[in-house]
Amino acid sequence: MTDSFTEKSPEEKEAAYDELKRLLLNDEQQSLEEIRHHLFDKKQRSEDIAEVLSDSVASASKDPEPLSNAMGTVIHGSISKLIKNDPQEFADALFPVMGPAIRKSINETLKSFMQSLNQVLEQNTSAQGLKWRFESWRKGVPYAELVLKNTLVYRVDEVFLIQPGSGLLMGHAAHPDAVTEDSDAVSAMLSAIQDFVRDSFAEDKKSGLETVELGEHVLWVVAGPQAILACAIRGIAPLNLRTKLQEVLEKIHSDYKDELHAFEGDRDSMGQVDDVLGTCLDAQRATGSESDEKKSFFSPPLIIILLFVFILGSYIVWRNVDHATRLDQLKADLDARQGVILYEVNELDDQFKLQLLIDPLADPVDSLPEKYKFAENDLVFIKTAYQSLEPEILLRRVTRLLNPPETASMSISDNTLIISGVAPSKWINESKVLLRSVIDFTTIDTSALTPDYSAIEKSVKEQLNLPDTITVVFDGSELKLYGRAPAEWLLWYRDQNVDIEQVNQIDDAQLIVDRSSLLNWVKSQLNIPETVTFRVDNKRLVLEGNASYQWVNSLDVSKHDNPWINSIDSRHVTVNEIEELEALRGSIEVTRIYFSDGTETVVGVDEILKNLVEKINRLSVLASTLDYQIQINLVGYTDGLGSLRKNQALAIKRAEWTKQQLEDSGVTSAVLQAIAAEIVLSDQMSIANRRVEFKLYIKTN
Repeated sequence: MTDSFTEKSPEEKEAAYDELKRLLLNDEQQSLEEIRHHLFDKKQRSEDIAEVLSDSVASASKDPEPLSNAMGTVIHGSISKLIKNDPQEFADALFPVMGPAIRKSINETLKSFMQSLNQVLEQNTSAQGLKWRFESWRKGVPYAELVLKNTLVYRVDEVFLIQPGSGLLMGHAAHPDAVTEDSDAVSAMLSAIQDFVRDSFAEDKKSGLETVELGEHVLWVVAGPQAILACAIRGIAPLNLRTKLQEVLEKIHSDYKDELHAFEGDRDSMGQVDDVLGTCLDAQRATGSESDEKKSFFSPPLIIILLFVFILGSYIVWRNVDHATRLDQLKADLDARQGVILYEVNELDDQFKLQLLIDPLADPVDSLPEKYKFAENDLVFIKTAYQSLEPEILLRRVTRLLNPPETASMSISDNTLIISGVAPSKWINESKVLLRSVIDFTTIDTSALTPDYSAIEKSVKEQLNLPDTITVVFDGSELKLYGRAPAEWLLWYRDQNVDIEQVNQIDDAQLIVDRSSLLNWVKSQLNIPETVTFRVDNKRLVLEGNASYQWVNSLDVSKHDNPWINSIDSRHVTVNEIEELEALRGSIEVTRIYFSDGTETVVGVDEILKNLVEKINRLSVLASTLDYQIQINLVGYTDGLGSLRKNQALAIKRAEWTKQQLEDSGVTSAVLQAIAAEIVLSDQMSIANRRVEFKLYIKTN
C-alpha cells in the first residue's frame, strides 16, 4: 500500500490529503466558515450589531457620559447638515412644537407686563374705574385684564384656510352677522396679493404678507407650511388674537396633516375643518357707548383747558385778596403801636409808600414788611420824627432820663407817674430834682418807693462774715439777724465788737444755733470716740456707749465756755478698763489648781499657771490705771481624810506652793496671800477637793 501511494501523481496526492482533512476536520471547518462569514460580510455584521445595539445602549446608561460624548458630535453634525441642506423641511417638522414653546415664553412675558400695567391702572379712581374695580373683585379677574376687555371693540367676520401656491380655498367660516362675499374669489385674490408682495418686496421668498387694510376691515394672515389662515376683522383686535390664530393653524396642521398633503381642490376632503375655523370668530363689544356719546361735548382737552383757566383765575383772585389782607394787617399793626402814626398810603408802579410820624423811642418798623411776607421793594416807609405823648412813650422817655436801678419800677396811671420798689437814697434824691423838669405828668407818686439798704446789708455781711443761713434786715437804724448759725460762728460772733456806719443796734435774739454744727463742734471739742453716742438735751450733754478711762476722766464742762452745755451726763458710758478688769476678775476666780496627792499637781497645771500669770499681770496694770488696789487670796482645800491638823497643814502648803509658782513667774508677791480654807473632815477620798482657788478683792484708793 505504501508503494502504491508513492506511485501516485502530485495532484492525486493533494486530493487525497484534502479528502483526509475533510474526513478528519469537517465540523471545525464549518465553524470557521461561519465565523469568517460573520466577520467579513458587512450585511451580516450589521445584522449582528443591530441585535445587540439596544442591549449595549441599555448597559451604557449605567455610565452615560462616555456614550453621550461619543454620540453628541455625530448627532450635532447630522442636525447641522440637515438644517443647512433643507432649513424649510426642518422648520416644517418643528412647526407643531415650536409654536407652543414660543407662545409659553410670550405668555410669561405678557403676564409680567400685565402685572406692571395692573399696578398703574389700579391708581385710577374714576367712576368707570371704580365700577371696573368692583367687577374685578366680584369676578375674581385681574383689574388690568378687565379694563382692556372693556376698552377694546372688534369682531372677526370671516376666516379663510388657503392652500399656498395654488390659492385654493380649503376651509371657510363666517360670523352670523357678517355680510360675506364669494369666499373662493377672496381666496384667489389673497393668494395673488401674497405672491405679488413676496415677488416684489420680500428678500426671503418664503415670507409673505401678514396684515392688509381693506376699507373698514383689517385682514390678518398667518402662514404655515401646508396652509395659510386669513381673518377679516372689523375694528381693533387685541394682539392675543394672532396667538389664537396661530394655535388654530397649528392644530389644523396636526389634526389634518394627511388631508393637507392630499388636498387637490375638494373641500369635502378636509372633513370638519370649517368647525375648527369657527373657533376664530371672536367678537368683543364695549359697554356704555351711548353715555359716552352724550358726554362727548366735554372732551378731555376741553376739560383740561377749563381746569387750567379756573386754577389760573383762582390763583390771581387769591393773590390779590392775600395781598390786600396782608396790607390791612400791616396797617393795623402800625395803628396799634404807640409812637407811630400812619397818615397816608400811596400806590405808585405796584409799590406802596406809607407816610409815618414816628417817635425816636417807638418800636422799629423796618422788619414789618418781612413779617407780613412783602418783597423788599413792595413797601417803602417815609418817616417823619415827632414827640409822642402816649403813656408808653412817656414812660420810656422818663426811664431813659432817670435810669432807675433794677430794684425800682415805674408805671403811668391817669397821667400820674408811679415809682415803686427799692432804690439807693442818692438816686432817690437825684430823681426828685430831675423830675421837676418833667411837666408831662400831673403828679408823681413815690409813696411805694423805699430806700435801698442793700449797701449797708452788704457791709454787714462782709464785716461779720455772715453764713448764707442768716438773713439781714435793716430797719431804720436797727440791724436784725434771723436764721440758724453754725456753733463756731456764734462763738466767734460773741467776741466781736461790731461797729457799722448807720447801725446803732444789732438784734440777734432770733439767731439759733444749727443743731448739726453744734453736735460737730461738741464732738471736735470733747474728742468723742466713735464708740460713744451723744445728744444735747436742755444744755445737758448726754453720753452713751463705752470709752477709755482716761477719756471719761478728762470730761470737764468748765473747760469749754459755750452757751449750749452746762453739764455732762456720763453715767451710761462704760469704762473699757473697768469692763476688762471685771472680766479678768471673773476669769481668775473660776480658775482651779488640782493636786493628785500632797503638793503633786495633776497633768496640765503648768499651762493653767501660765495663763493665770498673764491675767494677774494685766489685772495689775488695769488697777494701776484706775487707781485701784487689788488683793488675791490663794485658798487651799483638802478632801478631809485624816486629822484636822494634818488637813490644815496640807491646805496651807498647797496655797503657798501655788503662790510660789506665781511669784517665780513674775507676779508681785504683794498682791498674793496664801490661806487655808475651812476644813471639813470626811472619810471619803475626793480628788476634786484637792485644789487651790482664787478670791479677788478690789478697792479704790
